[in-house]
Amino acid sequence: MSPDSRDKPLVLVMDDAAEHREYAQRLLESEGYPVRLASTMTDAIDAINSGQDLMIAFIDIHMHGGMLAHGLFGYIKRTASHRVVGYAWTGDASKDTHLEAARSGAFRVFTKGVDTDDLILEYMKSDVALIRAHGEDDLTGLYNARSFRRSAIEALKTMREHGQPAAVSLIFIDIDDFKQVNDNHGHLVGDDAIRAIGRAVQAHVRPGDHLCRKGGDELLVMTPGLAGDDAVERARQIQASVATLTVEGKDRVRVPLSISVGVADLMSQHLGADLEQDLRGLIDRADEGKTSDKLTKHERRR
Repeated sequence: MSPDSRDKPLVLVMDDAAEHREYAQRLLESEGYPVRLASTMTDAIDAINSGQDLMIAFIDIHMHGGMLAHGLFGYIKRTASHRVVGYAWTGDASKDTHLEAARSGAFRVFTKGVDTDDLILEYMKSDVALIRAHGEDDLTGLYNARSFRRSAIEALKTMREHGQPAAVSLIFIDIDDFKQVNDNHGHLVGDDAIRAIGRAVQAHVRPGDHLCRKGGDELLVMTPGLAGDDAVERARQIQASVATLTVEGKDRVRVPLSISVGVADLMSQHLGADLEQDLRGLIDRADEGKTSDKLTKHERRR
């Protein structure tokens, strides 16, 4: 993901007044932000769950009496606070209203007609930078291990409480011979390799999946609802896609890339009281699975 493509996250505007939605849309689009409008809680949740990229959400806290709007802040806080910046947007400047919004989980509270457009836009820029600094991997733009853990735990919690989806898989990805790439061609070429592989993996990730750079030369993909043979097939597709890649090394030599993968499943009925332990066990089993895959790495090279 290029830095330019990450500068302007999607902005969700949830307001039941058409004139407010349209004003916000004009302002934000004039600043280069892609905008999605919502007039109901369902529309807003659909937008939040439509991808894994960073998002800013302006939420009118007086929609439908305020109860649904405050509930949406709680939903963001539980499931997507690592990637969704939720702003309360209100025409009420009273202290009690602002406190209530903050306690519900709003990142900031803006008052319509009081806080200027310029002020709001500057806060958006600084807040996006803050979220990215804490939640994203600097090299690839993928989520870091901290963000992955939070979103993965919430996915497992949903599975345990509702029994759906019935299963989840974890794909553990390890770059083959990464140390040799660094030793023979330098760390900048190694960085290029990680970025190229991150982009290739991201192309195979669905909106409801969870992808991160775990650290070093390792990536994780969690696929709720995709398990068993289907998850193995997804892992092989990612592997085949990476096998077509090269990066330019020392003396302009093309360096072929490949990855080893391991896949492990977890059924909803097997989730226990300690979801952190369940997640660690799932990751460990997928890590063990990629060990045997390392034995065939030379067959995947171009």
